[in-house]
Formats: sequence, C-alpha cells, structure tokens
Amino acid sequence: MKKIKNVIPLAVAVVFFAALNVQAYFDPSVGRWASRDPVGEDGSENLYSIVDNDPVQSVDYLGECLCECVTRVHLTNIRKYRNGSLFGHKFDIVISLQTEPSKDGGDYFASLDWSEKVSPTPGWQNGIPGYNPGQWNNMFSLVPTSPTFAPWTSRKVPPPVSSYSVTITDDPADNMGAPKRTLDFRITVSSPKSSNCNCGNSSITRTAEQVLYSKPDKIITQAFTY
Repeated sequence: MKKIKNVIPLAVAVVFFAALNVQAYFDPSVGRWASRDPVGEDGSENLYSIVDNDPVQSVDYLGECLCECVTRVHLTNIRKYRNGSLFGHKFDIVISLQTEPSKDGGDYFASLDWSEKVSPTPGWQNGIPGYNPGQWNNMFSLVPTSPTFAPWTSRKVPPPVSSYSVTITDDPADNMGAPKRTLDFRITVSSPKSSNCNCGNSSITRTAEQVLYSKPDKIITQAFTY
C-alpha cells in the first residue's frame, strides 16, 4: 500500500481497520498483516505490507487506494401504488460503479446529488432546515440519514478493480384530495473530482417528473415521466 501522509501510529491504524471492517487484518501474535494488500503489486512488491511497513509516517485508512467511478445511472421499475389515503409511485435508481486504483494511493469516492423541486409550495418539506420552497433542493444533503438513502450511505466499496451497483428506492406520494402537485427530480452521481483518478465519466444525471392530482374519492392524474 502506498504512503499517504503522517497522521496516526500503528495502534490507531489497527483500530481503524477493525472498526471499518475493510480489507486488511493485523495479527499481533506474529506482528504482521494477515491479509494480502488489496491493490496487489500496485502497492509494493511485498503483498503483505501496509504503507511500505511505515505506519508511523503514513496511513491508508481503507486499505484500498481507490477511485470510485460512476459508469451508469438507470431509472427503472416504476410502478403506481395506493395505500389508504396516499397515492403515488415507487421507482428504483440503479447506480453502477467501478473502483480503479488511484494515482497517489488515496481513497476517492463518488458523490450523490438528489435534487427535487415541488410545485406548488410543499407542506412537510418546509420543516426541513435549509429547505428553499419552490427551488431545487438537494435532499441528500439536507436529510442524509433518510432511510431512502441508506443503500448509498451504507454501501461497501470493494477494492480495485471491481464493478458493483447500488439501488435506491423512492416512493413519493400525496394525499387523496390534495391540490394538484408536480414533483421534479434531478439526480446526479459524480465521480471524484481529482487528478489522481482516471474515471471515464465525470458525472451522470437522470431527470424525472411526477404529477399527482385527485379528488377525495378519485384519482384523476397519476403520471410519472423520465
């Protein structure tokens, strides 16, 4: 594994690896790392070393030395639903990613911008700190702990070179009898903005629009376009 910077000694580095449940494991009984370096010969000729066996001067937090690159963002599995007084749609955003070795031995990750705009002015969203009615709002930035985003925030990033995907499911809805509502989506996944990464796509954006309109006892419009 390549050197990054002087930040923590070996004892703390071991705690980092154990807490994050990542790619390398230290065996104190023999005084060495029990797992091969995930980046293989790209790190060094010694496949069982960490940061060139100099953890006092250097650290690799995740043991991966990677760039997480976005390769595709696909909106799929759109379906209508009604649950009591609520009606709307469910849909999936499938984010395809690939890890590549970074040039400097650092770890660089993709980012998510899940922006929404509601017309007319919404109700419950106004209670979110920082929410701007009638404008685009990055809901992931405003409410990153929402269960909707859990597949993204809890994703496990594999070592390079690996391809994998993350599926986020959303279910925007409104109450029967509420005024006609239009909800626009602008979902962007960006590769790391670093010269140390060679990602083919800098970012990929998908847009969609949901229109809901109903009477208290009848659905008039339940449309979703993308």
